[in-house]
Amino acid sequence: MGKQTNKMKIEKLFKNSPFKITFNDLIIDENKEIFEQLDYLKEDLFQAEYKNEILDIGWYPSFNKNGNFVISVIKDFDWENPVFKKEAREIKELLRCIKDVLARY
Repeated sequence: MGKQTNKMKIEKLFKNSPFKITFNDLIIDENKEIFEQLDYLKEDLFQAEYKNEILDIGWYPSFNKNGNFVISVIKDFDWENPVFKKEAREIKELLRCIKDVLARY
């Protein structure tokens, strides 16, 4: 399993979803430790849109081994008040969070 595999896993989750992927820079290898991939862990990793909502994924703080993935759903561009927000430390948790969000639509 390589880095591209996770991109494809994420994209598969959206196959039957109303959300359309608009940005995908999530190239994390789940076979490596998070701290080994700090160069890829940044605030802007992934976005998908549906109507007036944005599903946003980033790593906060960027490039920090103590950070987390933050999964947010933003409605009407109100970034200060997400309608959904959850944190995940590992790629499996991240995938589970994405599934939870998509199950709402």
